[in-house]
Amino acid sequence: MRKRALPMTCAGIAVSLLLPACAVAAGPTPAAEYDVLMGEGLAGSGFVIRHRGALLGVCSLHQFDGSAPGEFIPFDGGPVALDAAYQVKQDDVQVLPVRSAAADLPFLDYQPDFQLKAGDAVLLLDPGGGVVSGTLTSTGMRSRTYSSSDGPATLSIRTDQPFAAAGCSGGPVILRSSGAVIGVLLTADDPRAARTVGFETLCLDPDGPLSVRAKKRFDAGDLFCGGVFLAIVALPIGLALRSRYAHKARQAAGLIPPPLPPR
Repeated sequence: MRKRALPMTCAGIAVSLLLPACAVAAGPTPAAEYDVLMGEGLAGSGFVIRHRGALLGVCSLHQFDGSAPGEFIPFDGGPVALDAAYQVKQDDVQVLPVRSAAADLPFLDYQPDFQLKAGDAVLLLDPGGGVVSGTLTSTGMRSRTYSSSDGPATLSIRTDQPFAAAGCSGGPVILRSSGAVIGVLLTADDPRAARTVGFETLCLDPDGPLSVRAKKRFDAGDLFCGGVFLAIVALPIGLALRSRYAHKARQAAGLIPPPLPPR
């Protein structure tokens, strides 16, 4: 992976779709036992989640230059076919329905409602079967706590140990406390020995089979901070300027005597 600017797509637009039903395993696979899939053409990584009874393939957009992959490739077994016609995008994340899959296809747990804060323990899964532990930093957070209801955000992780991040774009980021997917790995400071990585939160609408939560433009913290700034800084300055120019205007109109000249 390499550091790159995220492309602007249709993030924030909710698109609800009806998905084809397919057989699924009884329950999610624990993170430590899940084998990350390879992207079509061996481009990065991908994984499968279950959301509202439907199996969904998840990966990044940049690893396929913005296009939708037709399948994921497991290390063992046949390919996992994806329905590119129903591609749904976030900023640099895409979600596609699984078109056909084995009845025992492993998938990761996903819970659409989650909150994050700096210091939370997370896990990264690499395509070689490794599990990398790390800690969420405050980078990218607009307040002390991030909520998935705020829509997609790009956040940062400091890993406990360096790891080989090449080929990990599109891989899952998992919250250790819940064991559920919270995002998709996108960038790393060093592809050979990464210590700081960036990911985008996965924000599927809990009320639809496949839809993306809209980004909130402002939250209560934004409004509070804006109000404090207006009350403490902007408003007094504005009132002072208004008083000064009103005084000069009254002087010019002869309503106020001019100041006395110095002796």
